[in-house]
Amino acid sequence: MDGEANQPILPADGRVAGFLRKLELWSLDPVLVALAWWLVLPRPAEHALASLEVLLAAVWLTYVADRLLDARPGREIPATRRHRYYRRHFRTFALLWGAGFVLAVAWAHARLPEALLRDGWRLVAGIVAYLLLVQSLPPGVPRTLLKRIGVAIIFTAGVALMSGALATPAGRYGLLALGLGALGNLIVISRAEAPSPETGARLGRVWQVVLLLLFVTGIGLFPFSVAAGASVLVGLLGFAWMVGTGQREFGLPARLLADGALVDMAITFALVRWLVG
Repeated sequence: MDGEANQPILPADGRVAGFLRKLELWSLDPVLVALAWWLVLPRPAEHALASLEVLLAAVWLTYVADRLLDARPGREIPATRRHRYYRRHFRTFALLWGAGFVLAVAWAHARLPEALLRDGWRLVAGIVAYLLLVQSLPPGVPRTLLKRIGVAIIFTAGVALMSGALATPAGRYGLLALGLGALGNLIVISRAEAPSPETGARLGRVWQVVLLLLFVTGIGLFPFSVAAGASVLVGLLGFAWMVGTGQREFGLPARLLADGALVDMAITFALVRWLVG
């Protein structure tokens, strides 16, 4: 009985688990998170389908570039399944990234308004600066933590830019919820994938601070935006569940479960906005 109780809900060799793991290996899980938040955030009419197309391409290209840099030949790679996968298929992903970048740039120039295109290139410059910075940090600098904070900021900035949600109060509160959720998401992933017990312990202390930040901010948002406050608290519960029993119950990588919590936050934001009018 105990053996059965410890079995994950999704069998490791099942179709659903296999499909979800493929999403992670191909860096498609953050693309789905970006899609969910673009759909639920209030946005001006001019930020139509073209901005969504460019956003999804940009998110995928950024995550693939980050993993290619981490997994490039001649350097030690992080001990995760996705990094080993990128090392084995480095040339394939490098070619896909190059082709995808050219197509995305051409598509953006053809489809986006000029002002939005200029802002997009500024964001690209920021992404390049971030990638170069984290790859050049000297030993002893807390690279993982700085990297996670940078990714949370860049991800939220990309969604903000391509959704136009900053133009409305509801959109700004939604972006604040997304930014906090992205930070919690990345810290909890880093903790789960820590290369050593010492690093895990340090990130555990950081996670406690982030947990408190999510709780205080979530409660504090309720007088201004019930939807944003509820979204942050749902994210907090999702991350806490994942740290507690989620990985063991589902047998899935930490990144998939943490990204699932971000999608839950987006659904909560949309549902509560609809309920409270």
